[in-house]
Amino acid sequence: MCGVIGVSLTDVTPNQVELVRRVMQETQIRGKHAAGAVHHNGSGLVRITVGVPISRMSEEFMDWNEITKSGDLKMIAHARYSTSDMEFHQPLGNKNLFMAHNGVITQEPPETWEETYGYNFDTRNDSEILLKKLTSGYTPSDCIDGLSGASAAVVTIDRDGVVSGWRNSLRPLWRTDFINGCIFTSTKDIMIRASGGTLSPIKLEVTGKSEDRQLR
Repeated sequence: MCGVIGVSLTDVTPNQVELVRRVMQETQIRGKHAAGAVHHNGSGLVRITVGVPISRMSEEFMDWNEITKSGDLKMIAHARYSTSDMEFHQPLGNKNLFMAHNGVITQEPPETWEETYGYNFDTRNDSEILLKKLTSGYTPSDCIDGLSGASAAVVTIDRDGVVSGWRNSLRPLWRTDFINGCIFTSTKDIMIRASGGTLSPIKLEVTGKSEDRQLR
């Protein structure tokens, strides 16, 4: 279980920045082993990953004045719950696209991935399988339907600062809409707690062909 966050807010307000920081604090319940974030600074993507909980990353390692210097807040973040090692923190990506993923793509050993999926891999994080498909031109639906048994809730940010979120039937993802954009959270309760009960997100529809099994 990990946590993902996606933020796309133009002309962001100080209250919204504070809300995002509270969302990060509330997301920590889904993973305390490590954290990472990628934001768009108006000209490109900037990544940070640290081996500390996401709330500490937000408070000690992120310069929010710099992050919102353009006037907008375009960002994805990941709170990691590690079941193996502490390498290869998310978000994963390159100069064109970064991705934060909650779920499991495969439990097969990394040594078999190249033969199974046809890509060269740089990490031992199975989320990279999904990233390789996305950066090879596959749509989210193609990715989901082509990875039998995988679970996925995903937020992405591209080099233009476009933030997207999608999921399959085995992982939740929720969106809270504002006049100037939206925030994606892993669960409904995260946003409710972060907003003091004043905001209620909507559950994203399932991407792909499977029937929804996630209610919260």
